[in-house]
Amino acid sequence: MPVAAPDAPLAKVARHASIPAGQAGGWPLLQGSYALDTRLAMIENAHRALDGSTT
Repeated sequence: MPVAAPDAPLAKVARHASIPAGQAGGWPLLQGSYALDTRLAMIENAHRALDGSTT
């Protein structure tokens, strides 16, 4: 499982959200527009690509 560098932006968000090390975190996005905005922001700020279609 890939692990983000401690100084990666997403790792900083996880620390701020009090997600324990080694655990996954998720937030329900109750409106479609929030989900779209979140996905677009994550794409725009991505440092790496993750391809889940490879075997």
